[in-house]
Amino acid sequence: MKEVNERRKARISQKKPIRLLITVGGAGAVFDLFLDMVKHLLPYVKQNKVALFINFGDHLEVYKKLLSKVPELKCKEFFNEYENLKKTAKELQTGDAEGVYAIYNQNIFEAVYSTNLLMPVTDLLITKPGELVYYPIPKVFMRHIGGHEVYGAIHGREFGDSTFECPDKKTMNAMLDRLISDREIIPHMCDAIDALNAAGYYNGAYECVRLAGRK
Repeated sequence: MKEVNERRKARISQKKPIRLLITVGGAGAVFDLFLDMVKHLLPYVKQNKVALFINFGDHLEVYKKLLSKVPELKCKEFFNEYENLKKTAKELQTGDAEGVYAIYNQNIFEAVYSTNLLMPVTDLLITKPGELVYYPIPKVFMRHIGGHEVYGAIHGREFGDSTFECPDKKTMNAMLDRLISDREIIPHMCDAIDALNAAGYYNGAYECVRLAGRK
């Protein structure tokens, strides 16, 4: 994990495009926020300040809806190309990223796990404060959907690997502007992740297996 964060910090210091990963899911209630965010980020993409990765999961209709709203959006599509995505993710460990990457998989396992493949090669995850709160990547939180997610956002912010929950378009876009322009914030989050990892903070799944294996 420390190597992953060192690569993140190196990209930031070298002023390479900040790699943003958005997990969409069904979007639904937050589609308008997602749409506004993509529109806001496109100028940064064109200026080569941001490389944008969007995992649409198994929701192809959301991708089509986005294109209908933003016809100028041009994406490198990884549609049902899981093996190719694995190869690309490996190349991105040391290679450069630019533009917009759109990922979709009909297979639900591949749809979900694509996010896992991309997290180690991206710099910032944009997501609602659900289960991804507990993943070792700098995070910016969209507004919650379920009431229980409020506590995930509070938890992530207090531990220093995440932003606070951004409740509306204005707050989200201002947060993104700050994270893109101030290149000291994400490295601080990376340092927090390293410290939390050393303390076993991200080992929840291992603990579940350990407890399940008790006789």
